[in-house]
Amino acid sequence: MNLVSENFLFQKKRTVLVLILGIFMMLFSFITPASAASDGPWPIRPTNNGDYDGAYVSLNTGVSSFQVTYSYKGIHSGEKANIRFNIYDSNGTLVGTHSKGVGDFSYTFNVSGLVPGGLYQVVWESLTNVDTEGSFNIICNGTAFQ
Repeated sequence: MNLVSENFLFQKKRTVLVLILGIFMMLFSFITPASAASDGPWPIRPTNNGDYDGAYVSLNTGVSSFQVTYSYKGIHSGEKANIRFNIYDSNGTLVGTHSKGVGDFSYTFNVSGLVPGGLYQVVWESLTNVDTEGSFNIICNGTAFQ
């Protein structure tokens, strides 16, 4: 082969390579990093004052917040529930609390200002003797589990 034909083949290979690289860049440019996902629902079903349950939240590196979405109501006519959510860090230290008071509620609250990438526990606690039904979800960039 002479120098002209070798240069021509090199240019064709380079053009094909650039075309393939461009296609890959277009395909993967639409993929975003891991985004927030909703884990749950987990039940809220206390019958006595002091009943509790919850879930753990493991945040991804660099993430310092999550959301809790919940809905609950008293089962029997005229009864109103009262649930408080407590947020604990991995050392068992209370780092936040949330309550809407007595009533039937559907609500979302934010938990922010946390140590990025930390492990937390979300615990609901009944503050009444009302039979209650409901559920909660955790929305986070990470994983939530029971």
